[in-house]
Amino acid sequence: YQRRVRDKPKAKSMEALDTPDEYCPQKAAAEEHARHHCSNYRDAYTACVQRVENLSKISDSELKAKCDLHGIATVDYTGTAVSRPKLLEQLQPKANCVGQAFEWWHCLDHGASKPLWAGLK
Repeated sequence: YQRRVRDKPKAKSMEALDTPDEYCPQKAAAEEHARHHCSNYRDAYTACVQRVENLSKISDSELKAKCDLHGIATVDYTGTAVSRPKLLEQLQPKANCVGQAFEWWHCLDHGASKPLWAGLK
């Protein structure tokens, strides 16, 4: 006995999951009010994005330090130095700004929650 599973429609992109600002104008206004409190998190996120985009432009000593930090071997098992393009290729998946983005969103949500909950009372 085999059970058939219906195919559920899948979202084509994350944009399908985003809600427009008109959906909840109170939340958009509350987030806009909280935005200036979270400028340091936004600046940290923006700086991180610029660092990731300019990863190929860092010096060899900075590249070696980043590889050591992330546990990427700079020499192979024979003692030969790994080439710069290979190191950058291995480092690229580890270089992201997810933490900074979550901190920024958390700050926005935290700042927006106070006026939103006050309006529900």
